[in-house]
Amino acid sequence: MLILEAVKPRTDYRVGDTVSVWQGFAGWHNGTVVAPYDKRKKTVNVQVDSSKHDIHVGHLKLKKRGRVKEALSPTERTRRYNKRHPKKVRAHLKATQEDRVERNRARRNAVKKHGKKKMENKDVHHVDNVKNSKRTRIVKRDHGPDKKS
Repeated sequence: MLILEAVKPRTDYRVGDTVSVWQGFAGWHNGTVVAPYDKRKKTVNVQVDSSKHDIHVGHLKLKKRGRVKEALSPTERTRRYNKRHPKKVRAHLKATQEDRVERNRARRNAVKKHGKKKMENKDVHHVDNVKNSKRTRIVKRDHGPDKKS
């Protein structure tokens, strides 16, 4: 004996989505979602041709998502985070100030030692740790796992 599970109709239709609508004897028609899902009625308001209808979600199939958002670039994502969490950003900057000071000092010393020309596309790395290491190494700028393309 074959037992079929009931499939829940999707309820995540958004305004602007293109859907196929089952209209009885008329068959399937293309429509556009005009109002989101109504929990009380269990319907979605869809515009088919020039008229609008409240359609039960069991009679709808999603064809195409409307208003697709582009993914944010890493820089945009960071700026948005910084804007939304100013206290956390301020605390982080305060906590890492000594590291930044030491990295800047190491770079100034490397420029003095090797010259400005040689240090143009180079970074200074602390071999062990920024806080307790005086050993530094000159490496190519923009390398490693977070390399910019």
